[in-house]
Amino acid sequence: MSENNILGGLAYLSILFAPFLLPFIIWLLTNRQSAAHDHAKRAFLLHLVPVILTGILLMAALSTGFLAHDTRTVSLLTVTAMAAGGLIDFLFIGYNLYAGLKLLVSSR
Repeated sequence: MSENNILGGLAYLSILFAPFLLPFIIWLLTNRQSAAHDHAKRAFLLHLVPVILTGILLMAALSTGFLAHDTRTVSLLTVTAMAAGGLIDFLFIGYNLYAGLKLLVSSR
């Protein structure tokens, strides 16, 4: 089994149990020329996207709620934005699972 593939696969799959911590640790502790270093960096960045997106959408929803006076429009915009953000988050999580499993299977 390839150590690089196992570490890289765990970095992607850690979205389920240690989303930022494990990829960051692997990224810091591995050699810059190794594939595990590259996979850990990519996994760390892919784990950040859903968090940043959700934070931006929440802030936008809160600010729209404070600034607008039409409750129905604010509710519709908030629900639509959160549904779109949830779908994007789900796709990123799915991609991380796919990439992690693909690396672990190819290490056999």
